[in-house]
Amino acid sequence: METDTTDFATSLPDIERVPSILAKLKAGYEDLVTGGREGRRKLWLLAQELQHAVSTAREMMTKHCLSEPAVLAVLVFGVETGLWKLMARNGDKPQPVEELAVGINVDPELLSRLMRHLGATGYLIETRGDEYLPTSFIKAMSLDQIGGGYPASDTSLMMAYHTDQNVFSLIKSKGYLASFNHLMGGYGQGRLPWTSFYPVEERLVVGADPSPVAPFLVDIGGNIGHDLERFQKKYPKTPGLLFLQDLEPVISGIKGLNPKIIASIHDFHTPQPITGRGDFCKSVYQRTRLTIIL
Repeated sequence: METDTTDFATSLPDIERVPSILAKLKAGYEDLVTGGREGRRKLWLLAQELQHAVSTAREMMTKHCLSEPAVLAVLVFGVETGLWKLMARNGDKPQPVEELAVGINVDPELLSRLMRHLGATGYLIETRGDEYLPTSFIKAMSLDQIGGGYPASDTSLMMAYHTDQNVFSLIKSKGYLASFNHLMGGYGQGRLPWTSFYPVEERLVVGADPSPVAPFLVDIGGNIGHDLERFQKKYPKTPGLLFLQDLEPVISGIKGLNPKIIASIHDFHTPQPITGRGDFCKSVYQRTRLTIIL
């Protein structure tokens, strides 16, 4: 019998191990004072074991491929802009994003998005909306001996491949684009699709241009069309065409797209060539950036 890959990717096969791990963690914490370095190491390993037991395969994949690379990018940003040095100078107190943005001369909305990710992953402590307390690690990032290991212009990827190409161009040239596309498809497994809560009929279908060639929906940064293919299956009778936009390395590798979906190259930093009645920001974009390009 064929395995349902979606169920497999989102199930918790090791959940029955949680009670025994928690018991070991409790005992390990009590022994921490007398256990020294070895006691701390055992506790750290148990914490990792617990995380694996309560995580789905999809969650682990997105952690490795999406969350952790984004953490690294924000940490590098903080080193290059002097953010971590500023937070360390400010001391152990909640620090508003707007004040930090002024201090390092960056867009406050951009900084808010970046710091929110570090708050969600435990690198910063979010005391309230757009206000953060530095952890011990973030304070350590202000030290040149620690922060100096995070250069953005000379990355391990560039060194390994002897290239100055960006990641999308590089993975295409190395033949890895299909793997990246599979990753983007896997990212959606187990997630609530936006069509399950966005009022598609009321806001998109009602009042839409009935022409069969009019743009109905544009997916910006839509990879090879995962979301639009799902949308077309759920709403097969919507009027007009569905437009898929992404960078050239991604668009040029698309094969077998639904004929109702039109693929086009767009760099996301120039004005949107297709205008419409509204927008829905599922991820990535800042609201201020949307007002410029849409």
